[in-house]
This record gives sequence, C-alpha cells and structure tokens, in this order.
Amino acid sequence: MERINLFKQKSLIILKSIVIFLFYIILQLLLNKRIKTNSMLFLNIQEIIVGIIIMLIIGALMKDTLKESLKNFKKNKKENIKIALKFWLIGFLAMIIANFFINYIFFKGQLATNEIQNREIFNKLPIYCTFAFLIYSPFVEELIFRATYKKAFKNIYIYTIVSGLIFGLLHIISAFSINDISTNWSQILYIFPYGFMGAMFGYIYFKTNCIFNTMIVHFLHNCIALATILFPLIIGG
Repeated sequence: MERINLFKQKSLIILKSIVIFLFYIILQLLLNKRIKTNSMLFLNIQEIIVGIIIMLIIGALMKDTLKESLKNFKKNKKENIKIALKFWLIGFLAMIIANFFINYIFFKGQLATNEIQNREIFNKLPIYCTFAFLIYSPFVEELIFRATYKKAFKNIYIYTIVSGLIFGLLHIISAFSINDISTNWSQILYIFPYGFMGAMFGYIYFKTNCIFNTMIVHFLHNCIALATILFPLIIGG
C-alpha cells in the first residue's frame, strides 16, 4: 500500500510538471501576437513586457517552491552560495572541455545552433536579450525545468542525470527545428556540454533544496555567455 501511495504521489508530481510545461508553451503562444512596428526599441520593450508577464504567472504557480527555497536560503546563505559556486564551476569546466572536443577535435569551427540563434537574436533585440539572459531564463527555466519534478525523486544522482538530460535536450532541440536531423546530426553532441551544466544545476538544487541557488549560478553562467557574444561585437567595432 505504501509503494502504491508513493507511486501515486510521484505520478502526480510528474503530471503537474508536464501540465505546467504545457501551460508555459500555451502561454507563450497566446502572448505571441505582437504589435507590428518598425521601432526596434518598441520591439525590445514589447518582448520584455511579455517576459515579465510569463515570469509573474510562473512565479505565482510555483509560489510554494519559492517560499520554501527562500526560507532555506536565509538559513545558511554562505554555505548555499559556497555549494552553488563549487558545483557550478565543476559543470562549467566540464562544459568547456566538451565544447573543445566538439568544436576543435570532431567538428572544427562548428558552433551549437542554440548559440548561433542567441547571437542572431541579440543583434536584432539586444535590450530584450540582455533581460532574457540575465533575468528571464534563470528564473523561468529553473522553476519549470528543475523545480517542478524534483520531489518525484529521492535519489540525488538519478535526479541529477534527469536534470542534465532535460536541460541538454532543450538546448539542442532548436537545431532540428531549423534543419532536417539527417543534415544536422552533429548537433546532438551538444547535449553533453549543455547536459553537464544542467546536471550540476540539478545537483545544486537537490543538495540545497533551494532553487535560488541554481538561479544565481544560472545568472552567473549567462553573464559569461552574454560576454562571449558582446566581446566580438565590441572588438569588431
């Protein structure tokens, strides 16, 4: 009976996470109708407003997780940040090594489609992209793709692997929305660098039970990612 109840609880948690994810997709589609304008400033502001609306709604749906995480963060801020930075650094180094092998050993000079898209969007909507990189993504992605299903797992290592796979898949799926998989199959390899980072985010969250820790290191990671986009533009004039 206890096993059946446990199975029901886990099933409900997973179902809830799927529902929230689908709601997130539907919400984006509903808010996808933009006011047509030639003003780039207006377009940037418009996208930011849409992002803030989504953040508020997702935040309201996940308010219990946010309250619990805030309580845990306040208990031991220094230890939380120490753990978060330590395991983020491990994930970051693993990501660099994986990218090195993919970019310079297997497929010389090839970037991940996700990174190419980010650079293209930044060129068009720099203000919005800065907001998305530093505020929107750390908040929304950590709540939806990390926090919603965490309680369905009792084992930190299984959760870490699942978290890495989900994060990795979400960051390479854009490659196959543009080109046929048969001509873009090498992009599958990028599941490893993104997956390593996602796994460490998951490990941090499970170990500290505080989603703010992963939001902080996600923000830090995206600061570096944003710098890699800005630096060539600055140098190039």
